[in-house]
Amino acid sequence: MSDLRLSPRTKSIPPRFWNRPAAEVAGERHRIDVFTTPVLALDESAEGHNIRRMFAWAEDAGVELAPHGKTTMSPRLWRHLTEAGAAAISVATPWQAQLARSEGVRHVLLASELLDPAAATWLARELDDDAGFRFSCFVDSQEGLDVLLATRGDRPFDVLIELGEPGGRTGRRSSDEALALAWAAARATRVRLHGIAGYEGSLVAERTPETEATVRAYLGRLVELFETLESFELFDADRPPVISAGGSIWFDVVADVLAPLRDRARIVLRPGSFVAQDDGVWDAQSPLGRGSAAAGEAEGEADGHAEAAPTESETGTGTGFDPETDAEPADEPDATPASTGPFRPALRLWTRVISRPEKGLALLDAGKRDVPSDLGFPVALAEDGTALPGHEVTRLDDQHAYLRIPEDSALKPGDVVRLGISHPCGAFDRWRVIPVVDDANTANPRVVGFVETSF
Repeated sequence: MSDLRLSPRTKSIPPRFWNRPAAEVAGERHRIDVFTTPVLALDESAEGHNIRRMFAWAEDAGVELAPHGKTTMSPRLWRHLTEAGAAAISVATPWQAQLARSEGVRHVLLASELLDPAAATWLARELDDDAGFRFSCFVDSQEGLDVLLATRGDRPFDVLIELGEPGGRTGRRSSDEALALAWAAARATRVRLHGIAGYEGSLVAERTPETEATVRAYLGRLVELFETLESFELFDADRPPVISAGGSIWFDVVADVLAPLRDRARIVLRPGSFVAQDDGVWDAQSPLGRGSAAAGEAEGEADGHAEAAPTESETGTGTGFDPETDAEPADEPDATPASTGPFRPALRLWTRVISRPEKGLALLDAGKRDVPSDLGFPVALAEDGTALPGHEVTRLDDQHAYLRIPEDSALKPGDVVRLGISHPCGAFDRWRVIPVVDDANTANPRVVGFVETSF
């Protein structure tokens, strides 16, 4: 944020702040109501709570986290994760890997196959130029392996063989195919077989006992593949192998099924949405959502509501904790206690009523350009963050939201309505600069920072 300047190109920033440094405006702690609606804001206290909660859970579960950076595409928020102890930042594309590298992330996991020759050449050069840089990627085809083998350099690529499932996303569909690819990788000189990976989230649409059985069966195949490769001594012998899975919905099940491997492998999970959580699909289905029994009731949760978020380092960038070379996470905040209880939604959209054309209907000044609807419409909220009874968003146009309200509602044009979102990924990618507020669940929170995204 130190070099970010606000401008007319920055959505929802009022003219009085144009051409001024974002850090300077944040230092003045203006109220959110001086910003132009619609305006999406990130709750600093909720973000900090969610990061501490996720890492505390991971420590208890005996797993490592490589949070998926594609959720936020925000180097500042990546820095919060590396400072909290992330083993890596996961990315989805070579360009995202390049951005992470340019922002000083030391350990990048490309949770996909690297098939772009230009990107592979660049990464080979980066590995040779910086001995502290760690890069891993998935491989699920001979073609992907060949792209890596065609590069030149002294340091090899670390690769994870990806196992898929019929009807799923990427990855070899059969264990025999994955084994054959692992043999090819183990024999190659430009790559090191560092482990295996998979993704369970594309196999099922929601969390039910039936879908959990599907996920457990797939993860069981992943464990069997690991044990097969281990028995053939195919993994790089210089360090513990990696087994990686676990998105934002099934991380508890992944940790449970992979638990027998804890003494023989690094179990690395890749959730991303927990940083911001939501009031929709992730809140309903996450193992640490507000309705989850696993989240439990937090003793003293009310006292912890104002916990500070992880602080952004002003003297450097996040490093990406590497267990092979570092004794402890770099710059890990130690002044705040570990959080308990469920995740808290950290994104709020302030909107304004622009029309009351008929009874029972209000039109808001936010639409598809401002908020996602692919996994559910936004949720109308009271000041304290609870759902507003009788209020429901039923449709989004490009710049309008249709809010069904009680016929006797006193809501009038000009009134402000807060919305919670469903699916954080789709919210972040609609905003290039997001104000950070101290506590979104207050009458008129103060803006204490800005998060810049790169999409």
